Amino acid sequence: MKYGPTILNIRKAKKISLKNLLQDQMTPSSYSRFVDGKTETSVNNFDVGQ
Repeated sequence: MKYGPTILNIRKAKKISLKNLLQDQMTPSSYSRFVDGKTETSVNNFDVGQ
């Protein structure tokens, strides 16, 4: 299952900035490839709620 589009939709709905979401855990280009479904990543890269 591709989670990238879901993460993107949640981020936009909650108005979370890309900088706040990534928190130096992932590069913007890696995030872009993830939401486009071109690569997978670990959920640990998203330090949400801390």
